[in-house]
Amino acid sequence: MGIERVTHDVYRIGMGYVSAYLIVQHEVSVIDTGLPKHREIILKTASQAGRKPDEVKHILLTHHHADHTGSLAELMGATSAKGYIHPLDAAIVRREAGAGTELGNPGRADCRPADGAPHAEARADRGA
Repeated sequence: MGIERVTHDVYRIGMGYVSAYLIVQHEVSVIDTGLPKHREIILKTASQAGRKPDEVKHILLTHHHADHTGSLAELMGATSAKGYIHPLDAAIVRREAGAGTELGNPGRADCRPADGAPHAEARADRGA
């Protein structure tokens, strides 16, 4: 696993065969979350960029595969971020997240479809 600064405000977070990206501007955004249990490397990247977990406001998911959504619930539980995904993938992500066991509060992934429709809740194992 490795962290690479791509541009002034974009970081690539290598997680084996997948990557996530951190965009550090006025608000911090994450693109994809990798497999489960990768929350810490994403938060470490934010810290290296001089930002705190509560400054992560947006998590954008490119599609529903687990290697892109696996750490969504754990990252949302550690930040104040909202999740965003294409409407056709939202139900799949909610269903996958709902397959886990709820641990404490919230262990919940609220994903807003990219079309701006209301949040749809899913319960997920934060894997913390």
